[in-house]
Parts: sequence; C-alpha cells; structure tokens
Amino acid sequence: MREAVYQLPWPPSVNGYWRAVCRGKRPAQILSERGRNFRLHAEQAIVFQGVREIRGDTEVLIVLHAPTRRRYDLDNYGKAILDVLTHTGVIEDDSQIVRLVMEKGERVKDGRADVRLIERGTDGN
Repeated sequence: MREAVYQLPWPPSVNGYWRAVCRGKRPAQILSERGRNFRLHAEQAIVFQGVREIRGDTEVLIVLHAPTRRRYDLDNYGKAILDVLTHTGVIEDDSQIVRLVMEKGERVKDGRADVRLIERGTDGN
C-alpha cells in the first residue's frame, strides 16, 4: 500500500478557480489568475515535498485550515486540490479516487490544505 502526504497552500474556491471567456461562438472555461497562482505554488510544494505516484484505487483525505474565521463550504475547495494532484502526476486521474474525505481544521496564518493519499490497490481492497 503506497501513501503520500502533502501540505499545500490554501486553494481557491471553485467559484474563483475558473473564469468564463468567450472564444468564437461558444463560451469556454479557463483557469482564473487565482487558479493559476494556486496551481503554480501547489506544484512547487508537491515537487519540494517529493512527487510520489499513486496508482490504482485511492482514498484522499483533506483537512482545510482556513486563513480567516470566515465561514466557507468544504465542497467548494476540493476541485483545485484534485486537479493539481493530477497535473503533477501524483494521481493519474480523479476517477481513481474511491473515497474522498474533507474536514475543517484549525485556522492558520495564510491557510493551507493537508492532503493524504492512500492507495488501496487496483481491486478496491
């Protein structure tokens, strides 16, 4: 069983992660400036902490440590984290995630996301 643990910067909310733009006749979604900044800093953090490839069925546990006392919805923050794990090659694709647990942790200066991945194998055990 392989495992990987990362400490990432505070992610943008899904509401601020994408930006709608018009290209031709169809609107398109692109990463916002906030999304690009998060991706850059999160990728650097993952590389610094060591990329450990996780293949097969995977559990992901995320503890969000908000930068302020402001209320927030947990479900708005997972997308940016999962995307950067895919983009850096830690996981192949979000579809290999069979269990996703997110919880709120204590508030910390600048905020952060503690991420733990546990590979359960290819047969779900």
